Amino acid sequence: MACATRTLLTGLLAVLTGCGGGGGSGPPAIFAPFQPASGVLAQPDFVSMQINQGQPGTHANGVRFPEGIALTPTHLLVTDSGNHRILGFTHPPIVDDPSAAFVIGQPNFQANVPTLGNGLNCPQGVAYAGGRLFVADTDNNRVLIWNQLPTMGEAADVVLGQPDLHTGLEGGGPSGLDGPKSVWFAGGKLFVADSDNRRVLIWNSQPATNGQAADVVLGQPNFTSDAAAVTAAGMDYPIGIWSDGTRLVVVDTGNHRVLIWQTIPSTSGAPADTVVGQSDFMSFESGAGPDAMATPIHVASDGVRLFVSELHNQRVLAYNTIPTTNDRSASAVLGQSDFTHVAPNDDDQDDMQDATPTARTLMAPTGLAWRDGKLYVAQATNHRVTVFDVP
Repeated sequence: MACATRTLLTGLLAVLTGCGGGGGSGPPAIFAPFQPASGVLAQPDFVSMQINQGQPGTHANGVRFPEGIALTPTHLLVTDSGNHRILGFTHPPIVDDPSAAFVIGQPNFQANVPTLGNGLNCPQGVAYAGGRLFVADTDNNRVLIWNQLPTMGEAADVVLGQPDLHTGLEGGGPSGLDGPKSVWFAGGKLFVADSDNRRVLIWNSQPATNGQAADVVLGQPNFTSDAAAVTAAGMDYPIGIWSDGTRLVVVDTGNHRVLIWQTIPSTSGAPADTVVGQSDFMSFESGAGPDAMATPIHVASDGVRLFVSELHNQRVLAYNTIPTTNDRSASAVLGQSDFTHVAPNDDDQDDMQDATPTARTLMAPTGLAWRDGKLYVAQATNHRVTVFDVP
């Protein structure tokens, strides 16, 4: 349960289970009003939400608190954080309710013990680029890199944040990590959300040695500080990351905002150019509406549009273009019928949680991934991944 609680930002799980105006929004809305998902993964149907599909133990087709999502040319990867593993599903699936084709971090589909070495401990972020796999192994305080997709239990080729695969200590400085939540690779650069150190680390080239030091730090003025701040250069618990090799987008979760650098910084402590979810760089209150956020957590993009999942507003916001001005309003929303409703699994929109989810509701949306006209949304406490068609 410790991993599950940490996955939802310490204490938010109990809340979830108990439960103005920027610039124009641009072209017509991305999604239809209260658009339903076209597919579901890790549950047999849209109204089920049981951990591991209600089966005793772990298996190849259920999950417990899914977090990150990544797509390879042939597989959909899901970080099954509560089971300390990553499941690799053949993509696109050839049957409904598919079983995973392989597992990473456990010796088989029945095991779910957190370990070091070839194992995982509450993995949350995953990325795939250039044939390589990158995993934020959160509670082992490390990032693992495989030079090819490991489908047979192969050990990682490189570990960051630790000197070797058998160490998992919290750390800081240019080579240490403390609870990394997300990882991304683009333009030859590696980006890691070192969340508990309240910073994002950048390696200017693919790391090739264990414990290799980062080149640039954002969110802090240097590699030794870790204080939370609400400025253009500060952060508080960053999680989601996306980049196209030119721009950098960081979800500054604790400050209820998204920060955007229109050019990837080359110097430490560089301030962001744009803020979304707040009216300016000094504001940090949570809220609803099209121009506010409450615990945003992950981000995805197709290079033109931007998608942001919000843990506490139980929704995914969509922007028709990646914002270049502060306080930009979203143009569409998933999980709710409008920008004012925020209850989880609220299909009848009476501002109360329903007994079961549906194809159009969300509860604790976390990881996002986009490809080929589809947006994939992990839902931590619905224990599923839903797929939405994007025009």
